[in-house]
Amino acid sequence: MNIAPGFDPGVFNACMKRKTIRRTGIVFLSILVALTAAGLYFYLNRDLPPIEEMKQAREQISKAKNRKAKAYSVQKMKRAEELYDSAMLLWTKENERFFLFRQYDSVRMFARESANLSGKASTEAEAHSKYQKKQLGKEIDALQNKVRSFQNQFSTLPIDDLKKKSNSGKLLLGEARIAWENGNYSEAREKVDQAKIRIESSYEKASQILSDYFSKSDQWKKWASQTLALSRKNQSYAILVDKFDRKCYLYYNGTIKHTYEVELGKNWMGQKNHQGDQSTPEGLYKVSTKKENGRTKYHKALLINYPNDEDKSRFNANKKNGAAGSNKGIGGLIEIHGNGGQGADWTDGCIALQNKDMDQLFAKTSVGTPVTIVGSLKNLDEIRKERK
Repeated sequence: MNIAPGFDPGVFNACMKRKTIRRTGIVFLSILVALTAAGLYFYLNRDLPPIEEMKQAREQISKAKNRKAKAYSVQKMKRAEELYDSAMLLWTKENERFFLFRQYDSVRMFARESANLSGKASTEAEAHSKYQKKQLGKEIDALQNKVRSFQNQFSTLPIDDLKKKSNSGKLLLGEARIAWENGNYSEAREKVDQAKIRIESSYEKASQILSDYFSKSDQWKKWASQTLALSRKNQSYAILVDKFDRKCYLYYNGTIKHTYEVELGKNWMGQKNHQGDQSTPEGLYKVSTKKENGRTKYHKALLINYPNDEDKSRFNANKKNGAAGSNKGIGGLIEIHGNGGQGADWTDGCIALQNKDMDQLFAKTSVGTPVTIVGSLKNLDEIRKERK
């Protein structure tokens, strides 16, 4: 083996070793750089948690709830909450995996769909709320007008049960208005519906009672005409009582000379049927006795000839058909007397005037003076126009 002069095998081997080590280092470094680059790439391109999407979904759900979407957009709101719950469940599962392998696409999709549906539910609820507010406002105003109309038309009628029913509806209506003003439309709707039943039913029943009562209007006008004709014919005084208007008119020679305010029996509306019904009779009567000087407890009094023949005939018919109880009598002692001015109907069927008016009426009349008592001198349409 020929060895070149100056060649040192040890040096050569050392050089070769260094070259091998250098190559190995370069390879390792290249691999390390590649792995680092790959890791950095995967890290930078990993699927990030859908924090913003979930936040938006929560905010939209909260907004929808505040607008009462659970009541006014039930299906959309229910589905939106289900989607949000599904997104949370998937998110939890993905977080259990190694972070480089986590995939949030499904979570993101559910969150976005939940936010979208919540937004639609919110819009739908808001539109419904606006409609409810407008509609309920109209109904509340309409019922308020009906309450006012009830008061104007029927407050003087002896219909206590219907008045109580109407008043209970009025109270519910007040509660409905408060709920409506506070935006509690579900509560307002419930109160309005309850109030409506009471207010409308009492109004309709009172209207029917009034219409039935005024079915005798032609008879009343006929009696009034007969009385005025008699006053003109005899050039004498006559008394005409209008129960509905609470007026007592004193005529002379067919012309009104004086008008007095009166108070009637507690149950004045309708014809008197029997003793103790507290109703003021209707018909053609006359003064049968003048009472003063301790003969009456009511200052002064004009006793009228109730019951007349027509009253007796009606009473006997009522006895036969059962309308008047077997233990009831026809009654009597119906007077026009003093001690009025109490501001309410309080007598047992008599007609009460203030004492000063009674003094004047007493002085102008005598035994035999006609006394005609009617339900009203006006027709029902006139009264309804006056009391709107």
